[in-house]
Amino acid sequence: MKKFTNNLLLIIFSLILLSSALYAKDNEMKPDKKPMMQERPMAEFINSLTDEQRDNIQNIKNDYAKKNIDIKADMEKMELDFHDMMNNDNPSEKGLLNLVEKIGDLKTEIKKNQIKMTFDIRDLLTEEQREMMKKMPMHHFFEDQKPRMKEHMNNKMEK
Repeated sequence: MKKFTNNLLLIIFSLILLSSALYAKDNEMKPDKKPMMQERPMAEFINSLTDEQRDNIQNIKNDYAKKNIDIKADMEKMELDFHDMMNNDNPSEKGLLNLVEKIGDLKTEIKKNQIKMTFDIRDLLTEEQREMMKKMPMHHFFEDQKPRMKEHMNNKMEK
């Protein structure tokens, strides 16, 4: 029985040593980890902005957001009209097609505003910042900032 206990302890001790050795080796092979935000191109881009650029970019985004709010409201009204027409006993094909065309025009206008906004922002940037911007997914410029990014920008501006 004593021999069995000694062997069991030896096996457990060996497993502990082996697992800690593998863990250490695994961590040596990984490069130093940076905080999550620093690994992202968006964070690098935000860090490169001056306070004036940040303010101007925020103003541009707000201006386009206000324009798009009105467009989206009109589009939602037209979509409600479309559903009302579809629920009629005898819907007008011409009227429905006309509404679909108008809704499509509004969607196009929103996309055009997104492109204009991107170019307005681009005009504020240095050549180096434009290169950084190219590395980022473009959806970052087409949507409102996520709360985490807003917090990061605010922290950056407080420093």
